[in-house]
Amino acid sequence: MKSSYLLLGPEKGRKKIFIEEILNKTADKIGEKPEVYTFYPFETDIREVVSLLENGSLFARAKVVILKMAEQLKGKNSINILVEYLKKPSPGSILIIESDTFKDIPAAVRGHIPKDNVKIFWEMNEGDKRGWIIHYFRKREIKIEIDAVNELLELVENNTLDLEQECEKLSIFFRDRAKITAEDIEEHLYHSREENVFTLFAKMAERDFSGTLEVLSSILFSRKSNPDQVILGILWQIERLMNYKFLLEKESHEPAEAFKKLSLTTKRSRRIYSEGSRNYTMEELADIIQLIYNTVFKLRSLGSGLHETIITMFFYYAIVKGGKGYWRLMSH
Repeated sequence: MKSSYLLLGPEKGRKKIFIEEILNKTADKIGEKPEVYTFYPFETDIREVVSLLENGSLFARAKVVILKMAEQLKGKNSINILVEYLKKPSPGSILIIESDTFKDIPAAVRGHIPKDNVKIFWEMNEGDKRGWIIHYFRKREIKIEIDAVNELLELVENNTLDLEQECEKLSIFFRDRAKITAEDIEEHLYHSREENVFTLFAKMAERDFSGTLEVLSSILFSRKSNPDQVILGILWQIERLMNYKFLLEKESHEPAEAFKKLSLTTKRSRRIYSEGSRNYTMEELADIIQLIYNTVFKLRSLGSGLHETIITMFFYYAIVKGGKGYWRLMSH
């Protein structure tokens, strides 16, 4: 029984399937389901995790411990404790270390996991994801317009786990429809799903600081996205907004033409980007992008206990100050 794995990358769907395969193989080998525990390094002392791995169980012949968001593992002492365990892992336990990033896992930890057990799960490209969605609905004998596919990709987190969950909801909700349209997708997702970086950006585009903080609080409380993922999700939308504004102001495009170039197909997405364009100048958007890079650096270099404060300050200086101020300058 392999004792440790390191699973990296943002593609949560295939990562979930891989973990399920580990659990099923373990169950086949020992003749029963293993105990499964999940921990986060910012809320659990790593000594508790290692103690659980090392001590036998009264109820099962094997246990699987999943350490999520491992990029948040901080402190030399905690890292050393985990490394010492990896040198002499317990034969009755499997440790799965998981992260959506690639570079932020301590080298000492990564170096003590067999190379064959280090797996990277890359995101599918846009074409593959479109094909995945079309195939999903075709299997269920449901037609979906290509604009609806694009809208789904625009509003759902960029991994197949979230796509599958949303597609399942849509297939149930629209099972009696002749065809799913972009308007159907927009209406359903904005009124039925949890807050995410897209609804967060909508508030940011309005320059609604208090509303942004409400959405942010909901996202962080759900633990589906960490501050690092949130800020990077905002980055690509700010860059897209900057491209939209550039097409209008520098290349003299009409809004409809700019929307088409950026694949903004629905009324809601067009309204959000139009509002963002009115509310922010090009200079402010450039400053906010710089602010994002500085904030990512802070999130990755400072302790997790400060992360909520850091990302709150980011939104204050981005929305209220237009990317300017002490918070940006203190990074230099």
